[in-house]
Amino acid sequence: MSLLPPKVEGSSPSNTLGHDASYATSTRSGTDSTDGSGLFHWSFTLRGAKHDQEEVRELDKATEQALAPHDKPLGPWIDTDSSGSHWKVLAHEAMDAEDVKSLCSSLLDWVNDVLGDRRVVVKDIREDFYDGQVLADLADELTGGGHHNMPSVIALSEKSQLDRLAHVLKIFNDIMRVSEDESPWSVLGIHQRDMVATLRLLVAMVHHFSPDVKLPPGVVLEVMEIDRTSHGMQAKTRKEQITAGISHRSSGNNHHDGYQPDDDVFDKLFNEAPEKVDAVKTVLTKFANNHLSKVSVLITEPGREMRTGVVMLMLLQLVGKYFIPLQDYSINPTIKDEYLHNNGLVIRVMQQQNIISATCPVTPDDLVNGDLKTIFRLLYALFRKSKHMSSQS
Repeated sequence: MSLLPPKVEGSSPSNTLGHDASYATSTRSGTDSTDGSGLFHWSFTLRGAKHDQEEVRELDKATEQALAPHDKPLGPWIDTDSSGSHWKVLAHEAMDAEDVKSLCSSLLDWVNDVLGDRRVVVKDIREDFYDGQVLADLADELTGGGHHNMPSVIALSEKSQLDRLAHVLKIFNDIMRVSEDESPWSVLGIHQRDMVATLRLLVAMVHHFSPDVKLPPGVVLEVMEIDRTSHGMQAKTRKEQITAGISHRSSGNNHHDGYQPDDDVFDKLFNEAPEKVDAVKTVLTKFANNHLSKVSVLITEPGREMRTGVVMLMLLQLVGKYFIPLQDYSINPTIKDEYLHNNGLVIRVMQQQNIISATCPVTPDDLVNGDLKTIFRLLYALFRKSKHMSSQS
């Protein structure tokens, strides 16, 4: 990020006063003391430092062995549970994929357009959002500003950066009606430059504040997870979905939970057998009404009656036998933003419950527009989920 005039030097975490700075003020007096100022404390510190160095070397060696089959340049390490036993890392080459580059470019264009009246140019998603300054500026611009009690000074210390992030993320979570427990981003994740968390936050903001902006579909980032166990370091990779839809670079050979694009017969149905669409609609509508009738709701036209997301959320709860808090969605939506929020929640819940996979080609926009093919996909996925649950009972 470039600030015009240039931003204050020393705003990165490496220049903040952290725990290492305490060593500069440690005393080396020869008196034995337990208050941290004597020889006993100093020798103990040296032994502890030596032990830490040995542990780091052991960890580096084990990590090198764990990563040996994955000859990739690595991104920043993210301590996911603050215990030092579970880490994740994003390969630099993951950011070189064309759809990822396109997504980052679209997000940066959107951010710079929103901040056009400010003397700020955002250039790097990984480095320009971690301290909360740009997010705070976005909050001011997108909400009218002036009423969030946002600190106006540049946050130099780690604590002030975390405080700012906590403040601004609460603003966005409240506006987008995302509960802290279900949020796919966190204060620590954003501050640690977790690209998955940062991209998901920005994508959610675009969907909420500028739903007409088109983002590349099916963007996936490969993340490597490192677990420190009693048997050494263990590494595994998994894919993190950033935007909904089918990725143009997906191989089709990977196994995913939930409803798969390979299983999708609806493209073929609409393209090759349109005369059968009404019959399928009748079957899926009957399935939906079998459940919705329990709450005295019936539908006849899914494309029209499910576009607000409310009926689909009811159906999700009835089929899955769980409760979605009313404050998480608009029960009586009247504007498109509320429709988009409700349908975004539908997709997230279905992905979290493995009813559909992360690569299932559905988007909130398609649902809001009443796209029958998209609605059929979700109803069919719920039908399969219901059938599976019945077989297990």
